[in-house]
Amino acid sequence: MEHIVQFGISIDDDQIKKTIENNVRSQVVAEIKKDCMKQLIGNDNASAYQYSQKIKDMVNDNIKSFLEENKETIIKEAVNQLAEKLSRTKAAKEALSKTIGDMF
Repeated sequence: MEHIVQFGISIDDDQIKKTIENNVRSQVVAEIKKDCMKQLIGNDNASAYQYSQKIKDMVNDNIKSFLEENKETIIKEAVNQLAEKLSRTKAAKEALSKTIGDMF
């Protein structure tokens, strides 16, 4: 006995293309990450400590550079905030009223 069955197949070309692009992107990103890690820790499977220390050194260098470049702005902002907070304290208000009272 012979049966003839007809069926349709829907192929989503865009989805296939997107899946391939995502897989290629993932592979490229993984290779770039691997290359970056080699540059950070070397080719000899260095220990986690060496990796962590290099990251800490990079962060410390960037923080030091940032602080040096923005020292004046940071100090000005800190002074303004401190002056504002101090002006709201009871001791500051009492000292101000005593000073004004002594002047008159």
